[in-house]
Amino acid sequence: MKPEAKDLTLNNSFKLRSKALNYYEFNSNEQLSNFFNSSINEEGLSIVGEGTNSIFPSVFQGTVLRSTNESIIETLNNDYTITVGAGCNWDHLVDECVNNKLFGLENLAGIPGSVGAAPIQNIGAYGKELSQFLTEVEVFDLKEKIFKTLSNEECKFGYRTSIFQAHKEFLITSVTLKLEQVFQPYMAYKDLENKKIDSSKEMVELIRTIRDDKLPDRESFPNVGSFFKNPVLSQDEYDSNEKLHKLANVWREDDSIKLSAAELIELAGLKGIKINNVGVSLKHALVLTCTGIATQKDLVLMTNLIRERVKTDFDLDLRAEPNFL
Repeated sequence: MKPEAKDLTLNNSFKLRSKALNYYEFNSNEQLSNFFNSSINEEGLSIVGEGTNSIFPSVFQGTVLRSTNESIIETLNNDYTITVGAGCNWDHLVDECVNNKLFGLENLAGIPGSVGAAPIQNIGAYGKELSQFLTEVEVFDLKEKIFKTLSNEECKFGYRTSIFQAHKEFLITSVTLKLEQVFQPYMAYKDLENKKIDSSKEMVELIRTIRDDKLPDRESFPNVGSFFKNPVLSQDEYDSNEKLHKLANVWREDDSIKLSAAELIELAGLKGIKINNVGVSLKHALVLTCTGIATQKDLVLMTNLIRERVKTDFDLDLRAEPNFL
């Protein structure tokens, strides 16, 4: 199969007008190898998943690659380890695990996107992170043109970060997870306190309900969920910035301080503000939404405005979660 032109407007969560001049899907390592063994021009190569954490340009000038490998393979030695293709939908994986009595991922239910994108920002929610379950990641090294396996430690996971953000040459092809034999609900999170849960399916339903209540409907108001990372500071950085002491949402984690990006944006007076067809949601200040035809340029303008206002008001730099391609 040769790359072909493709309209990607419906293949990204913001529904930004976008098209690829050369688009290629692969379902196996063999197909991926064949792609790179052909005489394809690799200049300007972009890797995409479901477009839930990426800001697409109006036109991809180079080649766009996407995995359609949705396989979920459980190891034969019954140690609750599974290997999942990069093209598998993350929330579908959560359901498959629960249905097959493989536990641990319940708090990560409702997160949009593909499995292949999950390690890039070390997805997390309600007190749990992917890195707690991931044992290894298979990648294709775009520079050396070989497949490699990276251990959890080699992935260099942190809060919404990993080695994959700095090393763009690693194309993730599959992820291996070690799950739990017994369901143990994790409720040590504000939104989950005083909730009674009897099963993993109830936990998944609860998490999805909480997310749906907080976030705008993706069909009516296209969005990628949380747009900015919650700032994490050292105790000294927090103590020395008096502008932060009036904040209501301050969480202490080990030796660091985590702040609410949503609160910073709201206090900066930006909730509900709009530039062209991109706006800050009235439902949740951490969410940017599209209310009509929009482009990457519109999102760049909104992102810059928010970062500048928060910098002025709180002397703090906000970092965007999505990747601008």
